[in-house]
Amino acid sequence: IKIKDIVRENNKYLNTLGIITTIREITTKNNELMAFATLVDDSSEIELVFFPRVYSTVNLEINKIVMITGEKSLSKDKSIQIIVNSINKI
Repeated sequence: IKIKDIVRENNKYLNTLGIITTIREITTKNNELMAFATLVDDSSEIELVFFPRVYSTVNLEINKIVMITGEKSLSKDKSIQIIVNSINKI
């Protein structure tokens, strides 16, 4: 599914393809690493959230094409984001 179509997508779970353009790591209150990343395709961009359980199993790289499987969610500022369940490099 294209990123611009995620807003209208009724399914909570989805797959999308794109290029990771930014990665921002943070440390949680439990002293675990998690990350926020930006995924871009030819239609738009969206924020990805990697909670510690998933983030500890992946090696994120900027400018790599990836397939994301995740859950559509609203951020604190009410923008749509994807909570990542899995990521595969293409």
